[in-house]
Amino acid sequence: MSLPLLGTYFAKLINGFLNFMNSAVIQERQSNDSVVWKERKTMIGNKVRKWTQEQFLNDIGKAIAKLKIHPNVVSATALLIAPVSCYFIATGNYWLGAVFAIFAAGVDFIDGSVARAMNKASKFGSYFDAMLDKYVECIIYLGFILNNFALEGFLAITGSLLISYAKPRVAIVIPIDNHDWPAIGERSERLIILIVGLIISAIFPVVLGIPILKIVLWIIIVITHVGAIQRIIYARKLIIAAGGNKA
Repeated sequence: MSLPLLGTYFAKLINGFLNFMNSAVIQERQSNDSVVWKERKTMIGNKVRKWTQEQFLNDIGKAIAKLKIHPNVVSATALLIAPVSCYFIATGNYWLGAVFAIFAAGVDFIDGSVARAMNKASKFGSYFDAMLDKYVECIIYLGFILNNFALEGFLAITGSLLISYAKPRVAIVIPIDNHDWPAIGERSERLIILIVGLIISAIFPVVLGIPILKIVLWIIIVITHVGAIQRIIYARKLIIAAGGNKA
């Protein structure tokens, strides 16, 4: 079995698991032109974020807020942590690579809680956080590129950026609200797969002669590019529903 086919096979398994976990709520929405489309309202990433928010992050955010550290400074600390994760991944220390990737991702969860606790939540803060997320993700994937996974790292980060770009690009064409879009391969899902893959690689680096990280990266490649295509299709429906020319 070729590596891309193996990646596709594992991606199907992961997608099935994510769909099961999502418990997707399919809701009919109708536009002014009586065009109906379906959207998946609840993604696993949102569920993970909500659960961690309720269980841990609000308390952590309040504790950090007492230190009077600005939320944007908290967000920026991820840029200091991500290169450490990149270094350990590049040098093959996958345990520490996973640990610092978790820390970098954790900052993304915490900064919003800090902002709310300090009553400093802002639109620029949300924008700044999203931009830093992309920098952090690119830095972490650089570790794979430097560790003999150049093609896989390039394709994975390309898919990650494209799936993120698909939604804001539509906002330039038509007005849209900030509802969840139906697509696999969202950032939280990618991080879960990536971190689990790093941990497994630290224990079992190779299976059937194939590096675990290569399989994990191909899973991310498949789900991100499939997710990007899903979003392109969904964007077309939104544009047509808004009165755009059907192409």
